[in-house]
Amino acid sequence: MRCAAIVVALLLTACAADRYRWNLAHQHLMPNATKLPPADIEEITRLVSEKSSQPLLGVSRRRSGPHAGEVTVVTAYPSGNYPEDHGAYWLRKEAGHWRIIQGGAGLSESLIGLALNED
Repeated sequence: MRCAAIVVALLLTACAADRYRWNLAHQHLMPNATKLPPADIEEITRLVSEKSSQPLLGVSRRRSGPHAGEVTVVTAYPSGNYPEDHGAYWLRKEAGHWRIIQGGAGLSESLIGLALNED
């Protein structure tokens, strides 16, 4: 039983690593997110890749307001037709590291543009 748990943990870790590499190569950065340091983009991508099995669709950074500097990441299955096929994650940098402060699946397709808004 213990060996099976170890094998499952290793497989999930390998899947997350593959998803991270794919997401890093294929995600779309909104114009303001391109100004993030590469290390920040990598950390954000890793965190969301570990949290969601959906591919990353887009990454945006808030420019103003009470959430200035926070990042929104939208995930989506390419042929998704239902809210659970799309997700959004909000991240904030604290003490030098990014952390997910809210998010998950269940984003309506019509709200994807709003979630990636930079203002």
